[in-house]
Amino acid sequence: MKINLGNNELWTVNFVSKSKMPAKTWGDCNNKTKTIRVRTDLCAVNFLDTFIHEMLHASNYVCFSEEFVEQTATQMAKALLKSGLVVVPPQD
Repeated sequence: MKINLGNNELWTVNFVSKSKMPAKTWGDCNNKTKTIRVRTDLCAVNFLDTFIHEMLHASNYVCFSEEFVEQTATQMAKALLKSGLVVVPPQD
């Protein structure tokens, strides 16, 4: 899927199996290719947390610290799921 992030840059998002990612990696963001990957086998909160985490990196690769991205993504994922307005369907 294609999404606009940051300075209206077009990014490609791929939802991939665990086997397509490095060991112990839930997602990644490649600033050169403008590509985000997120594993599909994660539970709902980890999937959403990882997707938000990688989108934050893509939106501002230079200014956001890893600590800020981790904390903010987790808080946003939990709030969205708690609201009941966002549902992550089971994958894999």
